[in-house]
Amino acid sequence: HQYFLFPFDTATGKIYQNPTNDSLFKDLTELESDHGTLEKMVDENAPQYRELPVALTEFNILNGNNKPTIELINGLFTSDVLGESIKAGYACADYWDWKNNYDKSYNGDMAMLSFNDPAVPDNTCRPSYYSFALYYRAFGDKMIECDSSDSTVKVYASTFSGGEVGVIIVNENDQNRTIAFDFT
Repeated sequence: HQYFLFPFDTATGKIYQNPTNDSLFKDLTELESDHGTLEKMVDENAPQYRELPVALTEFNILNGNNKPTIELINGLFTSDVLGESIKAGYACADYWDWKNNYDKSYNGDMAMLSFNDPAVPDNTCRPSYYSFALYYRAFGDKMIECDSSDSTVKVYASTFSGGEVGVIIVNENDQNRTIAFDFT
């Protein structure tokens, strides 16, 4: 399980701290390091299980039903998590939660579908839902190496079995970016 940010100040009784978008994206590097740590533990203690797949069995943008959970930032974040999970070697990445309940005290909901949210009808897709839809349609069978000259623009490229190339781009920056591609 991985909840990348705990936006509560436990010293003051769990007062919610409103995280910046930069602080939400900064911990994504944990995916690769967590996978590497697990591989090292298996190599040292149970090498016979080295070939078993590793799953990220639960994740969300942060730990709590806060406003970022229902905003576009979570769709971008979820797209980044999926790309980084594939890159790190996870066999699957499971989002928490499919359908939950709107939290009136924090104005958020960790689910992909709305429920009891006064602003939208029940079962309205949240931005995180569209991340999975995007990967389903635009990400192929095999990830291929690619990079970006801008550290705040993540690029995840793949090939489909028919030879087509799929590209997913996540701009973590709050500024527009112009992208040039070099398919070599």
